[in-house]
Amino acid sequence: FVSCHLAAHHDKVSNRNEDYMDISGEPKIKRKKFKGYEISNQFDYLFWFGDLNYRINLSFAETLKVVTSDKGRREELMKGLYEKDQLNKEHKEKRAFVGYVPVVPTFPPTYRMKKGMHPPAYNSELARIPSWCDRILYKKTPHPSYAVDVLNFASILSIVTSDHTPIRGEFRVTMPPTPPPSLSSPLSLSAKYYLVVTELRGNNLKAGDAGKSSDPFLKLSSPKIMKKYITDTKKQTLNPVWDEKIEIPFEATTTFDLIQSRVLYVRVIDYDYLVSNDELGQLRLLFPKRLNEEVSFCEPVISFGVEAGTIQGK
Repeated sequence: FVSCHLAAHHDKVSNRNEDYMDISGEPKIKRKKFKGYEISNQFDYLFWFGDLNYRINLSFAETLKVVTSDKGRREELMKGLYEKDQLNKEHKEKRAFVGYVPVVPTFPPTYRMKKGMHPPAYNSELARIPSWCDRILYKKTPHPSYAVDVLNFASILSIVTSDHTPIRGEFRVTMPPTPPPSLSSPLSLSAKYYLVVTELRGNNLKAGDAGKSSDPFLKLSSPKIMKKYITDTKKQTLNPVWDEKIEIPFEATTTFDLIQSRVLYVRVIDYDYLVSNDELGQLRLLFPKRLNEEVSFCEPVISFGVEAGTIQGK
């Protein structure tokens, strides 16, 4: 769970995006086996919420007209209001919260309210545009066995001690069943099984060096089922091609059921000779569903919470 307060005021959209990127890239939570990974790649589920401060791009009068309209038309008008929501726009244009699912409010904006008013009323004296400042988003591992159901998302009109009407969310998350060891035998103790990766290339990666280029290499891992693998370093390029055939052996005690419940973690790193290497981004990939199955992929690299090129291969 990440709770935060992003930059305030209507015109500070880019500041809010920068706050989000800073939190994404420099998490205070650091799990040993995920050292170097951004916070969104350390967990199967991540819920991000708080006063994110994104506003509605309409005037006070235009917004108030919608939220005080006849209840029969309010739901339809609220959808139009959401199209003017700054977070909705930044998310769609991939400038913030890439890969997250925003929980869409169907209730009237919850900011800025008059304190102590029953029923709640907007503060017309300050003429702050009514907005959905307080929000909830979530992100899950790309594995299809993981799912999030939104059971309830509402504002709490009975609490009027703040200029923000509180919101609440209720969710159900699912995890893939893990078979007992006795029912899930190893792949085979008499044969070796490998993850094979070929035709690996990067496209439009971040520049990690002052000369607006990078010396990228990849780290591939999946804790407990295979050892880490590091590719060759490609010099002075943002579009590297790894023509090597990568074969990573699975641990002898690994079961196919266990492989199916995990993902492959990929870190994209810029090699530096004299100083520390630079992180260019990360991604997560699903393993093939069957033995000897070939799967092509082209996935975005995520750096500080936004897209930074792609990695493709088989």
